[in-house]
Amino acid sequence: MHFVAYITDNGYLLPTKVSIASLVQNAGGEDITIYVVTLGVPDQQQRELVALGKETVTVRVKPLTELFTPPEFRHIYLTTAAFAKIQLPELFPELNELLYLDGDTLLSPGCTDIFSTDVSTVYAAVVMDMCAMVQGEWHRKLGLDRYFNAGVMYLNLAKMREDGLPAQLRACCARPDYEFLFGEQNALNSVFGGRVTYLNPAYNFLSLAYTQRFSLEEIARFFDVSEGDLRAPFIRHLAGSRKPWRFPNTGESAAWARFVSCEDHLTVVQNYCKTLAEEQKHASRELTGRLDSIAQVVPQFQAEVANLSILASGKAATPYRLGSDLVAGKTDGVHLEGFFREESWGRWATACCTIQILLEPALKPVSDFRLAFRVCAFHSPRIVRITFNGSLLREITALPTRRDFTITVAASTLRPVNRLAFSSDAPAVSPAELQVGADRRKLGIGFSYLYLDEDTRALSRRFLANHSTFEGQIAALQGANAQLEARVAALQGANAQLEARVATVQGANTQLEERVAQLEGRMAIMENEVLQLRSSISLKVGRAVTFLPRAVFRLLKSCRSLGRHPS
Repeated sequence: MHFVAYITDNGYLLPTKVSIASLVQNAGGEDITIYVVTLGVPDQQQRELVALGKETVTVRVKPLTELFTPPEFRHIYLTTAAFAKIQLPELFPELNELLYLDGDTLLSPGCTDIFSTDVSTVYAAVVMDMCAMVQGEWHRKLGLDRYFNAGVMYLNLAKMREDGLPAQLRACCARPDYEFLFGEQNALNSVFGGRVTYLNPAYNFLSLAYTQRFSLEEIARFFDVSEGDLRAPFIRHLAGSRKPWRFPNTGESAAWARFVSCEDHLTVVQNYCKTLAEEQKHASRELTGRLDSIAQVVPQFQAEVANLSILASGKAATPYRLGSDLVAGKTDGVHLEGFFREESWGRWATACCTIQILLEPALKPVSDFRLAFRVCAFHSPRIVRITFNGSLLREITALPTRRDFTITVAASTLRPVNRLAFSSDAPAVSPAELQVGADRRKLGIGFSYLYLDEDTRALSRRFLANHSTFEGQIAALQGANAQLEARVAALQGANAQLEARVATVQGANTQLEERVAQLEGRMAIMENEVLQLRSSISLKVGRAVTFLPRAVFRLLKSCRSLGRHPS
């Protein structure tokens, strides 16, 4: 006799029923008892779960009355039901071994071979998570050699109870610094501490997540298996944001639909229609946002051309006003590169961004300057190099929480046009890639504010120094002849500075011509992107109109083959 457990709430009931149906069909004559741990599932739906059992497979429902929930838990799409996994050893005290399956799994012939795995000396038999290791390096963050996915686990419940793991798992999830990106998965990896047996990836193949990011050759090389092992996996795990019960065009939609009952087909079609409507609205909002971005860029482009033109001609330009926010919307004398649109809290940028600052050409600072900013990193800490006109100012560590910094900028490094740059070796990543949202912008660092101003402390020190030497300056007036000679030398130096200024203006004129050519190219690219977005929206609307009749036809055909009417 083998034992399997699922955990579901009312929102995950449909995929869980489909997964159970696939297991029942591919049980291969094995005696299996399936326990479905439910949270808030109505009695009628519980009876439907029990009715899925057939022949040698029995389905039983186990309502959960007390659920452990970490006090700081917040997540975009995960629910508290995920933390019921850490209670499995206590929920089934009579069982020694148990196969846990997420509700978004599909089982194929050969899946029951996992029961022959020896877990007598380990906590579980699991499969590595390639996305978490390659893209997030979560094994390194937790100090482990490898990192597993908790969607399929053959658990040694007896050993977990013996070593007190449920209490350790609860304590780990309750830590203030615990990262909830993957729910309870980080806690399981940390507490198990590598005392697991790693299985062939065919027993937990993240088909949607892997095939969107890697080739079959890359996946086989990572797991050190043949490509043949991956073409027909025993357990497919449909992890990711595009689930087949919400999106009709995922890679696993057809395979998943084979196990959907006639009663649930109407629900699936309704989900598809709702998803298509949401995608159309999202595409419309995206197009509107891009048009707004273009409308914002045009004035910046015009202002930059005007500033550079005035600078090259030697006339007075509208400079940056010291102490103004450099990342605000409409700051004079400032041009941003690598930044996204301004938001209520500040502005996101990519991993590398620059700010061009136009200062008053006649500015003669009496002290050093102060660069003050509040910065945060998206998702994980990163080292950020800060340079001013090509010279390194400082390296800082930006954290996901916002931090304030103040850096001194030597007055001698200032130029009429200054370039402030922030760069990070770690690549930027989008929320969509991390499966924490639909935002596809590549985010690196974010700024709440950023400004350049004179260092008032240096001004105070200069004033005190001047005051203390006042009497000495009076005495120095008696050496008028020496001062006149120094003045002659100063005028000679001013002549040299004038010649250098002429060379600077000539160089600025060359920069102007190059920059105008770049900005004209950028405008052409933006116009092309607008045309592509409009074409994409028309294509999606056409697909939606074409898909609905086909979906209804397939539904009627499927029901006719079963001898049943969809109603």
